[in-house]
Amino acid sequence: MVEPDSWSLCHARVVTLDPDRPRADAVSVVGEQVGAVLDGVPGGKGPRRALDGAVVLPGLTDAHVHLAALGAAARRLDLRGARSLDQAVARVGAAAASTPPGEWLRGGGWDQNAWPGGDYPTRAPLDAVAPANPVWLERVDGHAVWLNGPALARAGIDRGSQEPPGGEIRRDARGEPTGILVD
Repeated sequence: MVEPDSWSLCHARVVTLDPDRPRADAVSVVGEQVGAVLDGVPGGKGPRRALDGAVVLPGLTDAHVHLAALGAAARRLDLRGARSLDQAVARVGAAAASTPPGEWLRGGGWDQNAWPGGDYPTRAPLDAVAPANPVWLERVDGHAVWLNGPALARAGIDRGSQEPPGGEIRRDARGEPTGILVD
């Protein structure tokens, strides 16, 4: 039987997070796991690395989810992977069909660069499939949103609206908001 790789860290200030033994002097490692937390110099055949009093902390690996955000994301309209404006609009229409009038449809993930022509969409196709719901759709990179007429109205954005500092209300040739807000 072959012994797994083993080595140790010694002459350290080891923080254990164990209330019964909060500090130690050394750690032995076997393979990829802590073999033991020790006081004094570890025995064994493996190499030792003296840390001259440096602090050793347990791995602070963060594997978690924010459940509220995850739940909200599950309820959002997902436009990722839509290969055309028509595909994106069809998803909005399907969501609008099961959403009570007046309730917001929120979502995102659209990318006009993946659609034929690559042009920014306008509010017109959203107005056609969701006339009774305000629609707010964030672009895949988070730098633009696509709104329909009811959403623009609720936000108070119209022909007379001023550009926000650092942002843009995209407009058509008549000066009407197209439904795209950038940054």
